[in-house]
Amino acid sequence: WFEAAAIKAVAELRPSWKITEPACYLRDPENQIGATPDAQFVDISQGGQFGVLQVKTVSREKWKTDWTDEDGGTQVPFWITLQAYTEATLANVSKAAVAALLIDEWNPELKIVEFDCPQTTYNRLAKESRRFWNHVADRSPPSPDYLKDADTLAELYTGTEGILDLSGNGKFENLLSEYEEIKKRRNSAIEDAKSCKSRIIEMMDNAEAVLCGGNAVTFKEQTRKSYTVEETSYRVLRIGKRGKNQ
Repeated sequence: WFEAAAIKAVAELRPSWKITEPACYLRDPENQIGATPDAQFVDISQGGQFGVLQVKTVSREKWKTDWTDEDGGTQVPFWITLQAYTEATLANVSKAAVAALLIDEWNPELKIVEFDCPQTTYNRLAKESRRFWNHVADRSPPSPDYLKDADTLAELYTGTEGILDLSGNGKFENLLSEYEEIKKRRNSAIEDAKSCKSRIIEMMDNAEAVLCGGNAVTFKEQTRKSYTVEETSYRVLRIGKRGKNQ
């Protein structure tokens, strides 16, 4: 339902685009990659340039957290960019657009992001796809990135097979010792940071802002709006780089 609404909205916001829904499956058998474009368009204003259109529905909150950069600009999530690149390459076009329909009960909104799709990006994707399928064929999972894959490992190993006795396993014992040392260093670092922050506040005295070299430190009062507790005011310490006008 939302996809149809988004495509209709794109047609209104891009009147020079002739939009069709191909209902096709594109594939690259050699690299074992497939794609199903949501729609394709011909841009009459650009001499009949062809492109593929990927449609997403996004909540307002997800738009803020996943689609917006630090400066408030739009950034398409990386996996969606790769999806659009793949569809464009397999459709033999160099243009793609992502239409994100923001679902909001009071103010639904459509965001359109257009970009070119360089062949080099697909070449990298094809290389990674071949590597993935080689792992599948060999039944040899790739080595995990223990930081990036932490959530995946937690979901993969569910702990439903009883008790495993690793007594005498030196590697496991070393990991446990390492973890305890890391926790101690973390707690110590948190305490050191709290102590250092207190010393900064003490030196600031009652000033709400301090300039020091290229740094600007503020300790201003801000108000927390009441919800289930009474409204309170408190100061917040912020340390950052000085602006040009400071």
